[in-house]
Amino acid sequence: MEVSNVEPFIISPLRHPPPPAMENGLPHVECTHNQVLDFPAFFSIAVLWPSCGNYMLDLIVCCWTSLLALESVHPAVRMRKKYKAKAFILKIMEIVVMFVFVLLYLIGRILPLNLIDPYSTRVILCLGLIYFYYRIIYIYLPISPTLGPLLYRVKLMGTRDVISTVEVIPIQPVEQENSMTGNAQNVGLLVIFFPFNICPGKDLLTLFNALFSATASKLSAESDAIWKFQRYHLVVDFSNRLRLPAPLNVISYIIILLQFIRWLFCRALCCLNGETPPEGAKSEDRRFSIKDYTYWNQLAQEYDSSQQTKEMEQAILEKQMDMIQSLMEDFVYHKQMMQSLKSSVRELERLMNYSHVHLENIRHLANRESSVTSTWDAMTDSSSRNLPPVMNILSRRSPYPGTRVQRFPVPDKYVPWEVMWISYDPVAFTLQRSDFPVILQSHVDEDILL
Repeated sequence: MEVSNVEPFIISPLRHPPPPAMENGLPHVECTHNQVLDFPAFFSIAVLWPSCGNYMLDLIVCCWTSLLALESVHPAVRMRKKYKAKAFILKIMEIVVMFVFVLLYLIGRILPLNLIDPYSTRVILCLGLIYFYYRIIYIYLPISPTLGPLLYRVKLMGTRDVISTVEVIPIQPVEQENSMTGNAQNVGLLVIFFPFNICPGKDLLTLFNALFSATASKLSAESDAIWKFQRYHLVVDFSNRLRLPAPLNVISYIIILLQFIRWLFCRALCCLNGETPPEGAKSEDRRFSIKDYTYWNQLAQEYDSSQQTKEMEQAILEKQMDMIQSLMEDFVYHKQMMQSLKSSVRELERLMNYSHVHLENIRHLANRESSVTSTWDAMTDSSSRNLPPVMNILSRRSPYPGTRVQRFPVPDKYVPWEVMWISYDPVAFTLQRSDFPVILQSHVDEDILL
């Protein structure tokens, strides 16, 4: 296998890579092919192999496990340099457990030392197989948005609910042989342990269900944030690892060793020639930036851009809603102003009607002493023919001013008075409507002047 074949897949920032290349370039896909399928399969066969096992199979599994332990050391060292304030106790314990298991594997199966019997060796292998299965689940389960929060929930239930409940049950014997003298009976022991015999069958299961339900309800609202944090932690972990997973990471170690030897050789030559020795290779000296190598960074950028677009759309909608709200407020204000203007116009019309009434009353008071004949003579006089006749406007309007009562029309032929119709100008009614006969009450006008 050539070194050029292990170059990472370069993702263009302008478009998505094709599906086959994108699938092969994802770090969790490579590790799935090699660890989730191959390593547990070989390990399970080595554990189930009868008698003392197969030497070649045990050698392959032991070497593979050693490379897995070395693969855990490399990102731990890099993350320790980047994040010095972070505690790496669990990571160190994991590395120590893996190296101890490799050492016990070598002593029990590979090296002919016979320090551990075959049964104990098989028990150790079974425990190691269970550990690596749980390790794979713990590492790769957070990829799923459903199983990741579920794993965290189960871990929290085990560490918080189960342990706190089991602490109530006594683990030391209540009665010893020398606690009593004479013929002791176990009645007290039966009385003391009777609640604990009933509790697991009836109450403990209900208590566990209640505790688990309470823990699940507390974490249901935070499941999305937990999954994002777990996935981010997984991305950071894989970004600090080597290009190839175990057992192919031995190629990366060989490349690193060759680069280190080359750097030592160049440093020795520079020291002999009196030149400044070159510094060690840094990650910043790559041909491409880390942004080009990381597919998850591109996904994060796309997610961030989509979130910004949603925020902009939400801001535009909120701005439009504010504008519509302001327009509605202006519309309500103008509507109130129009209603106020209409009320003012009605009041003005009412005042004008009252003004007309009062003006006609004043005219009647001024002309009370004059007779109808003199008025007719003045109207027929040749010197005043050009003057317009004075007419009563209010008495000829229908309906009555300020009311909806229609005026009853009276033609000229039914008016027996000697006064001309044009000069008919009554001031006020002389009688109430009830004083008129019943037949004529429907034709009597209402008194609107007083």
